[in-house]
Amino acid sequence: MFSGFASARTMQQFQLQDRAHWRQVSAWESEDRREWALSSADSLLQMDQVRCKLPEGQLRQLYDALIQRRREEYRRLTGRPYRLPDCRDL
Repeated sequence: MFSGFASARTMQQFQLQDRAHWRQVSAWESEDRREWALSSADSLLQMDQVRCKLPEGQLRQLYDALIQRRREEYRRLTGRPYRLPDCRDL
């Protein structure tokens, strides 16, 4: 074997380690997403409770926009929409 070239066994070990690393990274990302989704759901509900009490106007429109952005991020990360209750139900 020439120096600078990896043996087939070394390459196989590297590939196995690399796959294991990316499985672990994926698990961490999944847990981070789950934690973010739970935190975001609480935050969305709290924001919506405030929004429902506001009179029509610019501040309520600002809350609408903030909530919509959070809902879009929630959907992007979880793959499912976040449904807010109707203001009458809060």
